[in-house]
Order: sequence, then C-alpha cells, then structure tokens
Amino acid sequence: MKQLSDITVLENFARLVMMDGQDLVPNPESVDCRICYLDLQPGEGVLLRECLHCFCRECLRSVILMCEEPEVACPYRDDSYACDCTLQEREIRASRCESSYHCASLDCPGWCEYEDTVNTFHCPVCNKHNCLLCKCGIIVQKKEGCDWLRCTVCHTEICWVTRGPRWGPGGPGDTSGGCRCNVNKQRCHPKCQNCH
Repeated sequence: MKQLSDITVLENFARLVMMDGQDLVPNPESVDCRICYLDLQPGEGVLLRECLHCFCRECLRSVILMCEEPEVACPYRDDSYACDCTLQEREIRASRCESSYHCASLDCPGWCEYEDTVNTFHCPVCNKHNCLLCKCGIIVQKKEGCDWLRCTVCHTEICWVTRGPRWGPGGPGDTSGGCRCNVNKQRCHPKCQNCH
C-alpha cells in the first residue's frame, strides 16, 4: 500500500479548508447536470456538500426558487433512487434571489421568498417569527425597568425575559405564539417582573 507524502496531505488539507470557506463548491471534474443534462466542465457546476450530487448553477437556482417547502431537498432522482439530503443554508443563500430570506433562528434550515408587502416570516420549521423589515439587524438594549420592549424599526413588541415576540401572529392580545405573561395570572418566566 502506497503512503501519502506529507506534502500531499498538506495540499489536500489546504484544498479542504479553502472549499469550506466557499458558499458553493465547484465541480472538480466534468459531469452532466442531472436536471438539464448539459455537460459541465470543471468549475461550471455546483457540488452539493451533503450528498455530492452536482447540478448547473441555473438549475440549482431554479430548484430553490420553485421550492415551496421550508427546506430545499436535493433534486437528484433516477429510476431507482431519490436523494433525501437537503441543501445547506449557505448553498441556498448563494444561489437565491434578492427577495428570499433565511430564518434567523440558530441552526434552522427554514427559508422563504417574500413580497414587498410582507413584514414578518413565520418559519414552519422552528415556529419562530422573523422580522423582514429589520431582518434581526437591530440591537435592542435594556438598562432597567419593564420587560416589554419595542423594535424602533418594525415596532415588534418583544418580551425581554423570553427573548421572543410579545404577541402571536394575530397581534396585540394574541398569546398563542408569543409571551404568555399575565395569562391566568401567571408570569411568562420565573425571572419576569410581571409588568407587561
């Protein structure tokens, strides 16, 4: 059995580190796109990280844009096999259009494509609400006082203790998806000051 030299191992490691930093991994060798069947020369396609199936960039982008599910499945199918892997967030983000949004919850694969009139995205994967106006980019700080806060951009009411929305999707008074403070005269959290 032939042993790899130290130089070969270091070169392979450097290539892996470089690819890990890229959102999309280009195909290293010639292959056919399994959707449009065009010949892809090295670097013309996208190699999916989870399953190593390869597609042309336009076909992959179309699959993402046409997907109605919160998780994008690998589109590889043949007569006897259908891939059950999903695309990673960075693969979706690098291939998507400007009107798409990925859920801000940690490790959540959910995403949506939105219209200008939509201000919130209720993620069906993790059941969290995302503000599309400020895209969770606003820093909210509390020094003292009540546990009720309001985003200065989108005016979303926030419970400081639970770090979640004050109200559910129905707005003020809807406790179905938000803070449940004072429902049945109970606090929403043991550390809640019961002021909202």
